[in-house]
Amino acid sequence: MKKKILFSILLALSALNIIYADENEKNNLTTATPNTNYEEKFNSESDDNVTFDKKILGSNIIFGDKVEASGEVKGINLIFGNNVISKNNNDYGFVFGNNVTISGNTNNDGAIFGNNVTIDDTTTIGRDVAIFANTLTISGHFGRNIEVYASNVNIKGATISGNITIHSDTITIDDKTTIKGTLKYPSNIAENNLTIEKDSQISNTKTYEVEEKEESTSTIIWEKLTNLIGLLIVFSALYLLVPNLYKQNIDLLKSFGYGVITLLLVPIAILLLLISIFGLSLGLLLLALYILIICTSTILVGPLLGEMIYNKIQKNNQNKYLVGLLGIIILYILKQIPILGGVVTFITISIAFGLILSLLKRNKK
Repeated sequence: MKKKILFSILLALSALNIIYADENEKNNLTTATPNTNYEEKFNSESDDNVTFDKKILGSNIIFGDKVEASGEVKGINLIFGNNVISKNNNDYGFVFGNNVTISGNTNNDGAIFGNNVTIDDTTTIGRDVAIFANTLTISGHFGRNIEVYASNVNIKGATISGNITIHSDTITIDDKTTIKGTLKYPSNIAENNLTIEKDSQISNTKTYEVEEKEESTSTIIWEKLTNLIGLLIVFSALYLLVPNLYKQNIDLLKSFGYGVITLLLVPIAILLLLISIFGLSLGLLLLALYILIICTSTILVGPLLGEMIYNKIQKNNQNKYLVGLLGIIILYILKQIPILGGVVTFITISIAFGLILSLLKRNKK
């Protein structure tokens, strides 16, 4: 049950492709010719059982225990649930669930997070896709590259025009699979856990080195997802208890500037208080607050990022809670990227300190 709840809550998002999509593609999403068959709006649905078959000219979010989606979304399509069957045709597709079955067409990029994930042979993904799963079966057609993190990977009759990089303990590739680019997999995978049928058509095969002390793929995925769930739970609690915290108009550039100064000067002040005769208690309190702001920086700044991205897609009907979830997930994913993650973390923490200073200043007024 714990796994079901974990994978059901997740919204993930490698929606970073939205930011980096070229200008022409963005124009195609936002200035599409109106069609009377499509509802021009940002659509959201939630229930225990959700059946989605609408045509949406805009973006779409679905929450449910059992979700079956077969509509069309000319925009970003986000689905999360326990048991998910996605037959959608969409521009960008992101699915999060426990048991996930994918078919239909995704014109551009996507991401799939799940426990048991099946991508059937009717699936077409136009560009890149990232997949995080425990057990994964891949069929269908893929226009560019695939990045896979899973415990068990089974590739059955898939056609992959680009490269596929697999981080897994067990890999099986059947004789009907075609990989036009490069297949990459761990060099330390056990021989009896790697099966590549000789009649499979693979242009190039490479292995990559894995440190001996490295944790198993499933352990890493579980830890990352658990951390993300914790952030989403804390954000949900703050949003319910202190809703005004996320309804402020914030100047991000100014907050970043003030935050950098605060981030650098506060440790000096803490040190001086700790070594003084009478400032020990105040120094410890300030240290605790300093650490608290750093630890909660993602849930303070993530909703601001979500709002920025959402405003580029849809100008009205904003659900701040859902937008906040989106921003936190995107920010969390960004922070996991080597090198870039360090820069993003510094910026996030700086903005968080600036945000707290701005709120304190407003309360004084």
